Amino acid sequence: MEDVIVIKLEGFMTPMERTIQKLPGGIKKIEAIRSEIYKPFGSHLDSLVKGLIGIKTKEILNSLDLEKDTEYIFIILEGVISEAVS
Repeated sequence: MEDVIVIKLEGFMTPMERTIQKLPGGIKKIEAIRSEIYKPFGSHLDSLVKGLIGIKTKEILNSLDLEKDTEYIFIILEGVISEAVS
């Protein structure tokens, strides 16, 4: 059994990303940039989660909705939070 932590970010785009978004192929460019940013971020987030709740992450996924300036980060855990906290 696994738990999932969901983080919702609103209004996360930088002014430069808003400008790039308006260019042809801009959304794909922003997605590629953010994908590269998340590569090293994953190990830091894994350490943070393990330190806070004592469970390692199994996988970290994200979903962008650039038109609504919203991003979701899904942290899939290797266990159940209630087991680790109690």
